[in-house]
Amino acid sequence: MIAIELEAEEYDLQKSFEPSFVSSLYENPKPGVWIKVAGTLGKALRLEQHGDWVAAFCSMSIDEEHLRSLIVLETGLWYRDPSGFLEKVRAPFRGVLEKLAEAYRGVRIPIAPHDAHYILLSVLLSRRANYEMVRRWCYAIWSRYDGNLERLAYL
Repeated sequence: MIAIELEAEEYDLQKSFEPSFVSSLYENPKPGVWIKVAGTLGKALRLEQHGDWVAAFCSMSIDEEHLRSLIVLETGLWYRDPSGFLEKVRAPFRGVLEKLAEAYRGVRIPIAPHDAHYILLSVLLSRRANYEMVRRWCYAIWSRYDGNLERLAYL
């Protein structure tokens, strides 16, 4: 078991994951805890937030630096200073973005380029349904086909 802690000041794992398509790869048994069920490290990764830290536990054999880079992307912690972004925005838009940043304090943008085909499926399913339903559908698909999306192509 590999355990990694990442500093996560002014960050909220729950608020960042809930609206994210990356969350379709996880189950959320309780607030602040996300268990990956599909994609890279599916069934092997658990994320937990404890105050200003995110702890990651991986049961798969993987290089620690590679694991750290995947976690940084998937949690949204790849962008260390979101407030610095606002300084680069032109004045007419800055006020709107500052209000959004205040309303959604702690939210980052999780990405999973290594799981793009899984994310694509959840995006396509979301076109006509609310996202909670999409997450349930994705969980059923990941469970039934053990995350093997190629099997879906032959149905």
